[in-house]
Amino acid sequence: MTIGGVEYESNACPIIHIDTYGVAGIVRVDARGEQTQDVSRCFPVVAHEFQHLVYESKMHDDPVYRAYRESEAGKAAFVSTIDNHVWMTEFLSAAAGILCYPRMFLDDYVPFWYVWGAGFQDVRNHFSRHPEVLANGDTLAQRGRDIFRWKGQKADYSLAAFLAQFACVRGGEEVFSKAENLWNQQRVELGLKKPVEAVARALGYSDFSRFHRDFVLSFLFNDMESEGGRYRLSENHGEGARGPAGEALSMLRPPLMNGNEAKIEPGGYTVFKPVGRVYFPPVTAMDGLQYVGVSIPRPEEMPTAEGPTP
Repeated sequence: MTIGGVEYESNACPIIHIDTYGVAGIVRVDARGEQTQDVSRCFPVVAHEFQHLVYESKMHDDPVYRAYRESEAGKAAFVSTIDNHVWMTEFLSAAAGILCYPRMFLDDYVPFWYVWGAGFQDVRNHFSRHPEVLANGDTLAQRGRDIFRWKGQKADYSLAAFLAQFACVRGGEEVFSKAENLWNQQRVELGLKKPVEAVARALGYSDFSRFHRDFVLSFLFNDMESEGGRYRLSENHGEGARGPAGEALSMLRPPLMNGNEAKIEPGGYTVFKPVGRVYFPPVTAMDGLQYVGVSIPRPEEMPTAEGPTP
């Protein structure tokens, strides 16, 4: 093929390939076999993937990264940090998508947080009958979810989008370039081990545990009314008072455990609904865990979070 006067022998060109029959495709086929076409369905995916191209092009200025791409010996030097590279570019692509198309929360990120392939109407239907979501076969992956690593599972895309929203509400759009610069240019002198630590620094957190706690609590208190909006996720994207993004985020919940034991990955979390409103950590609980007691009263009451405050 020829692009811009340059002939290529394959499709390995600097372009974005979109599967028009995929989940985000232009063409949709319903149960009756009827097709509908809407090119705007691909726009959020294009924004997400275009950011990857921008990030990769910037990374080529890094001699270590170039060596990884250009030689087998370079790969050995870079392989220990490839997970961090993937995490940062996926986080920034999640940000690009929600900044340009906040409706992604309603179409993808919130429904897929609960069940792969679900629609937002399914989420509405659930919360019309139940006030919460208990961990089950679909949501068990979110129990103890690790925010340090990128595993490429659907819940990782949702979690990255929620974290990007958390960051943007508090630090504005510039927080993403700031976090990227902290990670790619200052991580050694700052002693940063994981790129999510750069996000915390960009937001002004000096204590990562406080950042992590506030982010987890945003799943429970994500509106302007609860806790004075301290943990809010909603933001006006020019869609009116609430808009599709705000409506979707208002139905974001962490899957609850109703026992007292769960596996937690480093950098993860678990939300328990203890029997009798009192939680007793098991004797096998690892050292270094932080516990935060949360009371969520009846709807007519104002929610409060008990525990340490800044």
